[in-house]
Amino acid sequence: MKKPTPDTQTEALFYAADGGCDEVPQAPACCPLCGTDNQCLMARPGYHNPRDCWCMTLDERLPEELLELVPAEQRGQRCICQACVQAYWCGEIP
Repeated sequence: MKKPTPDTQTEALFYAADGGCDEVPQAPACCPLCGTDNQCLMARPGYHNPRDCWCMTLDERLPEELLELVPAEQRGQRCICQACVQAYWCGEIP
């Protein structure tokens, strides 16, 4: 099945969530640390409630040290993925 062509630049960025982070690595749906799909619902068209996102179900807040690894120009624009959060908590990301 052929993927539909996005009509706008905004839609093109969201197509990255369908496995296209290699094609559009700056997309909001791509993790700024590893470049994979970050599974952020806020980066998906039609979702507007932050409480629905996976990060809002965490038992604790993301550490500032991890958030500081995101390049300054991407903070508040792109979310860290679950795998990078887990890797940080396991000591795999310094």
